[in-house]
Amino acid sequence: MPYSTHYNLPEIPSGAVEWEALYNDLVDKLEIGRTLKLTAGTTITTGTPFYIDSSAKAQICNSVTLGRGVWQSTSTNNNAEGYGQIDGTMTYVSWNWTPGISLYANDLGALSAISTAYPIGYALNTNTIVIAPVNV
Repeated sequence: MPYSTHYNLPEIPSGAVEWEALYNDLVDKLEIGRTLKLTAGTTITTGTPFYIDSSAKAQICNSVTLGRGVWQSTSTNNNAEGYGQIDGTMTYVSWNWTPGISLYANDLGALSAISTAYPIGYALNTNTIVIAPVNV
């Protein structure tokens, strides 16, 4: 099935269409939130906060860079394409957050509950976060 360029939303294919699957895929993606298709400027793992550098590549965000979202794709090598989630909710089974806490990028480029300059979002429950980066 073809998908939109940046937001990874399904497009109606030519020929026969499985409407139920198309609708369900679209609703699932709309409910989660927007993503951007990006090329990784480094190796990025799922759940890592990212920013977009001057060459339009995703880089790992740390405590002094303004985060734009959380990497949604599975671990991605340098120069590989993937998706960064820029708003909405994201669930990742390896997380274990305290619901309601604010989340930030730490010095090592990982999500953390320790306050830094730029918040990435907050924990909705133990393994789901709401992505709400600072916009400038």
